[in-house]
Amino acid sequence: MQRNRRNPNQALREWQWTNRRRYGAQKNIACSALAGGRIARPDIIEFDEEDIPQLETMIDSLQERAEGLVIDLCYCRGGSSLVGDVLLNRIIDTDSVCINKAMTRTDIDYGRAQSNWQPRYEDYYLGRAFDMLPCETLHIDRSKLLRMPIVILTGKRTVSAADTFLIQFTSSPDGRR
Repeated sequence: MQRNRRNPNQALREWQWTNRRRYGAQKNIACSALAGGRIARPDIIEFDEEDIPQLETMIDSLQERAEGLVIDLCYCRGGSSLVGDVLLNRIIDTDSVCINKAMTRTDIDYGRAQSNWQPRYEDYYLGRAFDMLPCETLHIDRSKLLRMPIVILTGKRTVSAADTFLIQFTSSPDGRR
């Protein structure tokens, strides 16, 4: 690999791009080895529900062979949050975690459609009328927990369900951050 003389860090970006391109558009999950095969690097391009069996099989095999894990989400374009739930189930060392908690605007059209401004509709006019949706509880199966150092790589192109996974991971009570 040739280095760019104007920008010495360009070589790393080129490697990431060519590494990404070799997987092809059909493959959403790939795994490579680092440090002589001791550290596994799953590269997840998309959180696709159809890839869940492949992901679980890969994680089961890594549990037996790898000493560390680097989960690469740098170019993950999102998808199904169920894939994030599978990852959470394997890396969070706790009994359960709250997932899919959300806020939604409340009846904003009705509140703004009132012909005269009234104090009881103030939140609608100011855009502060929200409902908090209850969270779902994901129960963790500790028998399948990965007991190794884990690093999660993110980047500017980590979006959607991958971001949701990261938010749920960082807000978990697990101390392995």
